[in-house]
Amino acid sequence: MSFAARASSRAVAFHLPVDPVSLPGDDTRMNPSQRFSDPEQILLWDLDGTLVDTSRDLAAAINGMLKEYGYPVLETDVVVGHVGRGARNLVTRCLEERGHSLADGSETDQALAVFDQHYDRNLLATTTPYPGIWELIWRLADRGQRMAVVTNKPEGFSRKILDGLDLSACFQAVVGGDTLPTHKPDPQPLNFARRQCRASGFRGSSGSPGTPGSAEPRDETIMIGDTWIDGESARAAGVSAILVGWGLGDRDRARQAYHDSWAETVEELAALLGASS
Repeated sequence: MSFAARASSRAVAFHLPVDPVSLPGDDTRMNPSQRFSDPEQILLWDLDGTLVDTSRDLAAAINGMLKEYGYPVLETDVVVGHVGRGARNLVTRCLEERGHSLADGSETDQALAVFDQHYDRNLLATTTPYPGIWELIWRLADRGQRMAVVTNKPEGFSRKILDGLDLSACFQAVVGGDTLPTHKPDPQPLNFARRQCRASGFRGSSGSPGTPGSAEPRDETIMIGDTWIDGESARAAGVSAILVGWGLGDRDRARQAYHDSWAETVEELAALLGASS
């Protein structure tokens, strides 16, 4: 199905307005003089806060867990303040907000299981791509861009969200917080995702894939995210980083973190990537 057809069908399904879109081959989508606009570069995307707004569904799941523990619910912005370092950290920090310290790993596992049950039932209740993101991702995919999602959210939940939002086909890999022994800001998830993209047929300027945890040439890969974690993981992996001004992360801390460019809006990001509509 073409990008234009997908956009129209999605607009009907989600009751969205249909905006004019660019089709593959539209010269306005590419500006080779831009540093980040090469369609042969690998783009690694954070999920929560970058591609999709998961804030309300995460807060609902956390509050469902807190109620089972007999605690009052937390405001959404409090929950969001703990998003970014994986589900275990989210559960631990939100229980600590109510004065409950998890004694050991077993108790953390139990709390995480309660959260997972609530989240699995409602992870797409209100979650949606940020305005313009769905269209941007499909424009990039239509021009043959190799892309992966690299997130600290569990891989299973990440794939369900991408499936439900008709985005899975755009990505050659999904690396979650539980896919490997380590997660962002460790460089291994980024390097693993790059190798997966290359194995799907892409070969960058360096030729063959590298080894786990190794720093690979930075000029062929860009990490795109909304938090300092994304910036620092890019630095650790030796790749470029574009941080964005929307999302769930602490903007001030993100501004101070490593990044090569900052996109305040989806339109600015699209222009950087040579994929404006």
